[in-house]
Amino acid sequence: MEEPASVTEISGIRLRRAIVGVLLVTRFPMTIEQVDRALGSHALSPAVSASARSAGAAPVRRTQHKAIAEVLRYQASLGRVRWVQRGLYEAMPDGMSRSMRDRCVRSLRNAGEPRGGEGAWALDD
Repeated sequence: MEEPASVTEISGIRLRRAIVGVLLVTRFPMTIEQVDRALGSHALSPAVSASARSAGAAPVRRTQHKAIAEVLRYQASLGRVRWVQRGLYEAMPDGMSRSMRDRCVRSLRNAGEPRGGEGAWALDD
């Protein structure tokens, strides 16, 4: 299945904030697949290397899910996300400052903007 050309591939802090933002907005535990679909609804996708992309569609999806899982594991170690059970995570709003929560949610609203646009400060550190 081919993704639309308007999907923005993100990585690093932009991906971390977008994933936590998805969990904060939904307010219920989500699987990695649900997080991936929610990112897609905001026209976002975890960045995938060219070598993985050339291997075909199935490895790309697995690679994206691995990137999401790594972010969730890292955020869980910081106390911003809680591991509920295998492949299921939820946001822990009390584990982060109000400004961090706001930046994560705002990263979803500013998803389609280029890095230099209005609100870009919320995506760059």
